[in-house]
Order: sequence, then structure tokens, then C-alpha cells
Amino acid sequence: MTRGWLRRMIEHCEDNPGIGIIGPSTNFAGGPQRLDDADYADTDELLAFADRLSREQRGSVAIFGRLIGFCMLIRRSVVDRVGNCDGRFGTYGFEDDDYCWRAVLAGFQVCIARDVFVHHVGNQGSAKGAEDYVKIIPAAWVAFRDKWGLPETLDMEQYFRLIGTYRLMRAFDPERDYIALPDASAVAPITTRTPSADMIGP
Repeated sequence: MTRGWLRRMIEHCEDNPGIGIIGPSTNFAGGPQRLDDADYADTDELLAFADRLSREQRGSVAIFGRLIGFCMLIRRSVVDRVGNCDGRFGTYGFEDDDYCWRAVLAGFQVCIARDVFVHHVGNQGSAKGAEDYVKIIPAAWVAFRDKWGLPETLDMEQYFRLIGTYRLMRAFDPERDYIALPDASAVAPITTRTPSADMIGP
């Protein structure tokens, strides 16, 4: 994480009550969250890049409609309205697209905080991660395409190129678009690795 990442995303939400979900710019993503000029070799260079971006893009937000799920700030009212992620997408893959689309249907803005940068390892972290990506993503894409009635001839690469042109033409339907959250007592605790010295607070 980089300096001020959470504080700035919260400030954007406070300044614009219409924002339901906001995420950062990053180095690894499909779509406009990715910054092609994100070039750094170590943590110091990463932090310098993020600090410069925060100054140059101060206060800048882009409404887009779809974010990758590695780092999202989601307003509680979105969760109350939209509910949970759709389990049909399995371990990962397009559950973030689907969640954002449902939030948009529910009347919320989905935005990129242009003045926030967070490094994303993506599926590059291990050979196993890359192998899982190759196996899981195509099946998740088919599930997403079929759920939203996208053309069968549309492949993933075309979708990523055209994603900013899609317009959702129907109204939010709670029977279709709300997915109930599990009972809190049934959810196993989330365990993460111990934060390293390279992680910077909010």
C-alpha cells in the first residue's frame, strides 16, 4: 500500500455521496485503472511514483463503471442494496465486474481515484497463481457473459477493449440483482500474511 491511499479514497466518497465503489489506479489491471507509465524497481521508487501521482492528480476521479476487486472501498449502502458477490464465478474472476455492474444498476457511481496508486501483484505472484488464472478465468468469463446476456461471439479480450462502451439498459431488480449475505456466524475468519515493513499505512 502507498501513503494516504485510504484517506484519499474516503475523502472522495465524502465529497461525492453518489460514489458507491471507488478503487485506485494500479500497475496490473485490465482497463483504465492500469497506468502504463507505472515504472519502479523497488519500494522507494513505488512510493515516489505514488506521491507524485497524488500531487499531479489531486482530487481527480474518473467514473468508469467497473473496477478490479484487488482494492475497493465499498460504501455500506451498496452492500445493503446489492448484497454479496455472486458465487457462480467460483474462486475468482469477473465477480468484481458483476458486483460493479449491479451497483451501477442500483444507482451508484463506480469510480477510479486518479490520485491514488496501489501496487497489484495480480496472478504474477507464483507459477501456481498463473496456472490457476489460465484455468479459472475462461470459465468465469462464460458465466459472466451468459448472466448479462452478452453476445456469445464476444471474447474476453474484446470485452476488455470495449468495456467502457457498455451501457446497462435495464433497471435494478432486487429479485435478480440482490444476493443475500451469509450469516456472520457462518463466515470463517480471514487470515492474511503478517504485514511486512514494505506496507505503508493509510
